[in-house]
Amino acid sequence: MWIIVTVFQILIQTLQLVLDLIWWLIRVLARLIGLSGWKKVTTGEEYEEFAAEYLKKQGFRILEHPGGSGDLGVDLVVQKGLKTYAVQCKYYSGTVDGSAIQQVVAGMPCYSCNAAMVITNSTLTPGAWTLAEQNGVEVFSEICPVDDPGALSLERFLSPARLAGIGIGLLLTLLALMKVGPAGVRENPVPCLFLAAGCFLAAGLMVWAVKALLALVFGPAEEEE
Repeated sequence: MWIIVTVFQILIQTLQLVLDLIWWLIRVLARLIGLSGWKKVTTGEEYEEFAAEYLKKQGFRILEHPGGSGDLGVDLVVQKGLKTYAVQCKYYSGTVDGSAIQQVVAGMPCYSCNAAMVITNSTLTPGAWTLAEQNGVEVFSEICPVDDPGALSLERFLSPARLAGIGIGLLLTLLALMKVGPAGVRENPVPCLFLAAGCFLAAGLMVWAVKALLALVFGPAEEEE
């Protein structure tokens, strides 16, 4: 009896290791094709943390993270070049109105900032866009964490880079499985699954390398505001 239990435990542990490895491969591939940011965001405070990481990737240096109820409308203080920005982060299900612009502009002097910014997972009302332009406030709109439903919209998923990665991955998988043959797939399904995962990983690396080369030659792509 104990032999059956031991074998069963070994099988369970092996299955767990296989599933962990598959999940790791999925995460790596997702990051390579641009679906990064696996931390779930559900609150304004969590969005502030996400926004800080996002701005770091855009070349900003985080100087301060005031946060809290007494932040005077400034959630982050960041710097890039000669500009020090007072930043307000808005994690909304609806559109952001002009009060966000007014608050961050009013909070600028309190943190010795010479520029202002609003970053949101949503977008601004027409009046708020006008107010931002009038006050020189930079706006990063529709900056969504991956766990935000808006981040996985069809338009975002079907970007040229991701389509290229998926297409190359499918082509490499097809070519690899053709060499293995139908009989080989039936006899070795698990190795073939890893082979397919490796093909998609290779495709992700190829797309990432092309994107890095283009960024090196032409500079990083401008973020939409």
